[in-house]
Amino acid sequence: ACTNLGYMYDTGDGVAKDFVKASALYKKACNFGSYTGCGNLGFMYETGDGVPKNLKKAQQTFRKACKKGHGRSCNKLGLMFERGESGAPKQPKKAVKFYKKACDIDYGRGCSNLGVVYRKGIGVPKNTTKGRKLYERACDLRDATGCNNLGTLFDKGDSVERDYAMAAKLYRKACLYGSYVGCSNLGMMYHAGDGVAKDFAQAKHYL
Repeated sequence: ACTNLGYMYDTGDGVAKDFVKASALYKKACNFGSYTGCGNLGFMYETGDGVPKNLKKAQQTFRKACKKGHGRSCNKLGLMFERGESGAPKQPKKAVKFYKKACDIDYGRGCSNLGVVYRKGIGVPKNTTKGRKLYERACDLRDATGCNNLGTLFDKGDSVERDYAMAAKLYRKACLYGSYVGCSNLGMMYHAGDGVAKDFAQAKHYL
């Protein structure tokens, strides 16, 4: 309840937006054991919304949330260690560890990011097949980026047989799940007539 109320103040859903109230409610929720409350509080520490910006506290709070099973926080820790974000030094092996944890608890973006590091060989031996399978899992979990990444493989014939129809199907899923890149890619396929019938009206719609 504290987390949900905090989210309403965080987003201005039904009440005036108030980051200070939202952060206080997330903190209360986190203290009561809500992993979502902890995770949301971590993002507020990172951005400085409602609380003084504190990257060290953000990382500590994400760790607490991840430990409790909050996939988004595990994935965020992976990004921090892969890219050196939020004051964390680049540590690719730690990034892999947190992406894997996120994926293991069915957070689709974690699977997608884990797929990227396997395909590029960041912190792990390069394995394009494993990367593709992780994109498949991410897409099955309705992660827009995972669907778009998988679509790109079929579009380009990258480590799979080129299949424009499959690419279009995956781009459509990505677009439906919220990927603007997926919408753009599908629009370009309608414009070119790759995998779908050439249709400028549809191209314009998706673009």
